[in-house]
Amino acid sequence: MSITLQFTPIRIPLIRSRLKALFLRYSGDEELGVTQFGTVLRRKDNRGRARIYVNGLRVAEEDNFLFSYNITSPTAALRRALNRERSNVGRSAYTDRVKSILLACDQDDVIDALVADLQNYERGTQHDETQWLDVSLHACKQLNARRKVIFLTAFELAYAADFVQRATWNASSGTCATRPETKSCRQPFAVARSLRSASTAAVLAALTSGGRRAGGFT
Repeated sequence: MSITLQFTPIRIPLIRSRLKALFLRYSGDEELGVTQFGTVLRRKDNRGRARIYVNGLRVAEEDNFLFSYNITSPTAALRRALNRERSNVGRSAYTDRVKSILLACDQDDVIDALVADLQNYERGTQHDETQWLDVSLHACKQLNARRKVIFLTAFELAYAADFVQRATWNASSGTCATRPETKSCRQPFAVARSLRSASTAAVLAALTSGGRRAGGFT
């Protein structure tokens, strides 16, 4: 009885590239925001999958995340998940920490990207992070802290054009967007404009504090 042995040559460059892909250090992802829970990363290739790292080691990938993340302060649930599986950790293990990172982040690049992504709601191309209510509200609050804004649903924007014109009578040019109709009082999309008149500021205060619909103002 004869035994035939067949050897396959090892491709060192291929193995090296696969190993490097496991570590944040070699990923090329750009750091956008730093918090006590971890960092927000811009994906090197927006067509690729977002990566979830724990202390620089990749533990999962996401198809519909806006950012990649490096978690530096894992929760107890995440640590338990890492003890079972280090190469494909389930989303439930790290979702809370990703939310914590976003809610603690106030860097302009992160907030601008979240607000821009909110505007994809009507197109159905919204990323997962901005579908989380607390994250979308955080983005809108941060936007409101940076400039004067009003919040409108798509219905209000289409059927209360006269209101929008009065509200922005002395405003410079800006980018209009909408908030989801299904969550009209809780999850706003922003209509971002530079508002100068005192009357407009009063309208803004009424909208943002009272959650009223545009059609209710005269």
